[in-house]
Amino acid sequence: MYKKDTGFLLAILKMCDDIESYKIEYKDLNKLLKTRIGQNACLMNISQIGEYSGKLSQEFTDEFCDVEWKKIKFLRNIIIHDYLGVDLEKIKMIIKTNVPELVNDIMVILKKLLISGRINEQLLSASSKDFKTISFIKFGITLRGNNDQQ
Repeated sequence: MYKKDTGFLLAILKMCDDIESYKIEYKDLNKLLKTRIGQNACLMNISQIGEYSGKLSQEFTDEFCDVEWKKIKFLRNIIIHDYLGVDLEKIKMIIKTNVPELVNDIMVILKKLLISGRINEQLLSASSKDFKTISFIKFGITLRGNNDQQ
């Protein structure tokens, strides 16, 4: 149950991780968003987060309705359809506030699904190696046989 949705959540986490990696690389969010490459990279990842949020099953989004999945998807539509009109100050606030909140929300969901046996550890373990800044351990998710957890 929720295997496909879990894949989408892990993809969203990867996009969040990429954004955080860009911030670290540029050492400052303001510097990052002053570059065209930084803007494009962040906007693409945020739009992909919205795309994957829109692919989550109705059953999943109904169960985990504390996350504003529809707003996340709506932001994707704004970025895609009005790319040049995007307010970078709002994007900066989203990156500072909403992206970390989303990571936290997804980790809470993954932990609940793992504890309830609705997803298996292998699914998370395989993906955890792809993350540079996100740690499952920080959120109380211990994956056996994975020494790469931060």
